[in-house]
Amino acid sequence: MIGLTGMISSPVEFSHSVGRRSFYKTMLDVKRLSGTVDTLPLTLPEGSLEISRLQEGERVSLRGQMRSYNHHEGERNHLILSVYVEEIRQVSEQVPDSNELTLRGYICKPPVLRKTPLGRKACDLLVAVGRNYGRSDYLPVIAWGRTAEKAAAFPVGMQIEGTGRMQSRAYTKRFADGRCEERTAYEVSLMRAEAVDSTVQEV
Repeated sequence: MIGLTGMISSPVEFSHSVGRRSFYKTMLDVKRLSGTVDTLPLTLPEGSLEISRLQEGERVSLRGQMRSYNHHEGERNHLILSVYVEEIRQVSEQVPDSNELTLRGYICKPPVLRKTPLGRKACDLLVAVGRNYGRSDYLPVIAWGRTAEKAAAFPVGMQIEGTGRMQSRAYTKRFADGRCEERTAYEVSLMRAEAVDSTVQEV
């Protein structure tokens, strides 16, 4: 589950349809306490709020779920994340930005403990979070500091729960022919992570 408060920063546009239901997309700017702005993709199902009322520059507060899907790029798959909006409402300028996420899922790959260029410990994880109808969303996760050290010991298949935020990060994609392309990655930044129990599942 994720809760966000911020400003709509792009036009609300039609995305796709499933059956007779339409879905729309837009971006939300959420400012951190540090002043850094995370620009996050939203998926809005028809009926979550009258779409015509959502305008670029509007401040909103919402609750939803993180979703993932694979985007095929040549012979490679690129994991795409977005926030599936379940509830959304317009709010005033006085309501502060917020970005709060909780997750419970299973470790899918061996954790990788590393140090950032500034010497901070970080641990990269891939966590599968269950969804209805037997599906799962696969979320790239970064744990920090002491949480990173703890997460590095989690075995594949262990169920964990944690709290943190969704964040955006700019990077440069370099192709074999020498071309470069500026892109944005989305990931979960965990401030807390705990093992739910000691049972390890196959994933």
